Amino acid sequence: MLLLWEVMINILDKRHWDWSILYQIWFQPSKEGSPWNVISLYQLASHYNNSFCMIKRVLVTGGAGFIGSSLVDTLINEGSEVTIIDDLSTGKRENINPKATFLKYNLCLIDTGKLTEIFNGIKVIFHLAALARVQPSIENPIDYNNANVTGTLKLLYAA
Repeated sequence: MLLLWEVMINILDKRHWDWSILYQIWFQPSKEGSPWNVISLYQLASHYNNSFCMIKRVLVTGGAGFIGSSLVDTLINEGSEVTIIDDLSTGKRENINPKATFLKYNLCLIDTGKLTEIFNGIKVIFHLAALARVQPSIENPIDYNNANVTGTLKLLYAA
C-alpha cells in the first residue's frame, strides 16, 4: 500500500527528477481552471510508473472536499475503484462521486482495527482529510491537532 507522497518520491528517485518538476506540475493552474493540477499529477504518476496506472483500488480521505472530490473524479475516470473516508465536517455530500464507495468516519475517532479492515485490498491512499485555516487552529488547537495529527497518525499506523 502506497501513500501519494511515497509514489511521488519513487517516481522522482527512479527518474532522477528534481523537485522543481513536481512543483511545476502540482502547483501550476490546470487547463480546466482548478487551482491545483490534480489531473496532471495523476497523469505524471501513471506515465512514469506503469504499475501505478494499473492500480484499481484506491482510498481518498477527505474525498468530499473541493480538492479531494476533484481527485476522486479523476481516479474514477481513469478506471480506479475509489473508496472515500470523510466525516463531512468541511466537505459536502454533493461533492461525492456516486461511483465511489463513501464511508462516513472521523479519522481521529475511528478504531485502528476498523481502519485496517477498510484498507484491505486498497493499493494506494491519498490522504487529503484535514482541518484548514490558521485562525480557527489558534482558537481551537486541540481540535485541529486531533484532526490533522492524530488522524494522520492513525492512518499511517493502519496502513
